[in-house]
Amino acid sequence: MHEQRPPLSIRLRNGLVARNRVWLAPLTNQQSHDDGVLSTAEQRWLERRAEGGFGVVETCAAHVSQDGQGFDGQLGVWGDHQLPRLRELAAAIAQAGALGLVQLYHGGVRSPSRLTGRRPWSASSFTEAGRPDFEVPRAAEVSDIEAAIDAFEQAARRTAAAGFHGVELHGAHGYLLGQFLSGTMNQRTDEWGGSFANRARLIRTIARRVRAATPAEFLVGARISLKTSATPAASTSTNRCSSPPGWPRTASTSSTSRCGTARRTPPSAPTSTPSRCSAPPCRSTSRSSSPATSGPAPRPRPSSSAAPTSSLSARLRS
Repeated sequence: MHEQRPPLSIRLRNGLVARNRVWLAPLTNQQSHDDGVLSTAEQRWLERRAEGGFGVVETCAAHVSQDGQGFDGQLGVWGDHQLPRLRELAAAIAQAGALGLVQLYHGGVRSPSRLTGRRPWSASSFTEAGRPDFEVPRAAEVSDIEAAIDAFEQAARRTAAAGFHGVELHGAHGYLLGQFLSGTMNQRTDEWGGSFANRARLIRTIARRVRAATPAEFLVGARISLKTSATPAASTSTNRCSSPPGWPRTASTSSTSRCGTARRTPPSAPTSTPSRCSAPPCRSTSRSSSPATSGPAPRPRPSSSAAPTSSLSARLRS
């Protein structure tokens, strides 16, 4: 006899069942304490979402290391002192009947020195046009990359120990994992840059390490987007889209695509080409449009931009 489940529920690939398909997206509340400890206000806000009927409740982007903080009042999962409040939250979400997830985050270039006390770093050093206050990041040393991988792994261990059902790796919206994926922000020539496979090495390595460090029933997902918005310091010329091989690469020579990079197209080329993949085709906008900002709005809002995203909630296979 087949197991009877509520009609609106959904079974995830690892066997966990969400009671419905309503998922609370990560929201940048900026309510946590300066040391990254979850505040009572933010905890209660998330608990009420579970009590209200959400099938899955996901926290805001939680930074995995002190040098990865991107916002004031951001939740942290980088220290054991943060565990007690995380345990309380995970237990309350589960008791209300929802699945609880934590979004794991490192800001990279989006981690300002006023919060971290150190110069931000990224895959490469680059600038962003139209932002006079932009802090040019230093290019990551291999030791920085290894430390970030370890930080994500340890943060996932804490999340599992606290009693959450899984994590989502934040590789979207121009944060560290997205910076390495980008063919614009990532100008490296070593094993962490160049080809798409090399640029994806960081997020894939982290996913494998997190998967190996957590129980089999623990969800491991990733959020990625197609958008980057940066002009590499080493080059001010147009650059090709950082999409994987086989994805459409069409834009006029005087525009910037939604992928965030200008791309050359022969004058005789058509203005649009049918997409050869399931992702939305890049649409061009005026080059004079202002770049996306990295800070959140004062009121709680999704920690996402208008860029197309893909949230892979099922487990990533190693």
